[in-house]
Amino acid sequence: MDRPLHNEFTPFQAAYIDKVKGDDIAVILEDQKQDISRIFSALSDEAALFAYKEDKWTLKEVLGHLTDVERIMSYRALRIARKDKTPLPGFDENEYVFNAGFNGRTVKDLLNEFIFVRNSTISFVNSLSPEVCTYTGFVNDNVISVSALMFIITGHTIHHMDIINDRYLSQNP
Repeated sequence: MDRPLHNEFTPFQAAYIDKVKGDDIAVILEDQKQDISRIFSALSDEAALFAYKEDKWTLKEVLGHLTDVERIMSYRALRIARKDKTPLPGFDENEYVFNAGFNGRTVKDLLNEFIFVRNSTISFVNSLSPEVCTYTGFVNDNVISVSALMFIITGHTIHHMDIINDRYLSQNP
């Protein structure tokens, strides 16, 4: 998949896209799935309730957030890939986490859900032609391409994995 052009995403989204090194998104997504599985399968349910600061999400909430965002971005990419021109709304990530009840679920359950969603994303990426990757639509009043959405999923995961490694795992007893 070719890297999206700068007119296919917003400056805010560039921060995620710029984190992605390489362009074989399916391989990177698979590697990330393995990394996340390794980290979260080693955590107890109690350890996964750790937040590095009082006002920050727990590890369970971060994993749930990754799953929610991937689902939303993939849905957006599907709509655009199918040439659906209906403008799509934004969403409030904090409200999603607040209302999801992730802390009441087991790490195993959250990880299984992430893996199912990630496998679906990888299948979707593998189904995309180079032409379809360039299709654009409107999300939250901004132009975005299918390719940009796939790079955002990937970069968003990198962003949170960096935070998990730097702020959660280094402090979590």
